[in-house]
Amino acid sequence: MAARSYEQQLAEYDAQLSRIKARKHALVARSSKAERKARTHALIVMGGLVKSCFEDEWQAVDWDGLASIIEGNKSALASKTTKILPTQEAVRRLRNWERQQRNRSNDEKWYARRCRAHHSAWV
Repeated sequence: MAARSYEQQLAEYDAQLSRIKARKHALVARSSKAERKARTHALIVMGGLVKSCFEDEWQAVDWDGLASIIEGNKSALASKTTKILPTQEAVRRLRNWERQQRNRSNDEKWYARRCRAHHSAWV
């Protein structure tokens, strides 16, 4: 078997380098997409928390008033942070919080139904 020429080796290394760059690009793209999805989800949850403060629909929100309240309470809001976590851990923490909120809500609904049933038995 003949040894490969310098040009053949160079072409092979260039091809390997090209494949590695493509894999790196794909990895960075996947990571960026996951980061965007996680950030978007967190923003939606934050927006939902703010929205839950209003009895009316979002169309009735006084945006200047809301911005003023947030600006006036910026330091209080900023104090409610934890250490910055890697994206996957932050997503896990947010999902766990959402699960706890759902469970708490379900428990409250169950208790309210039980109280109504108990009350109606006495009436």
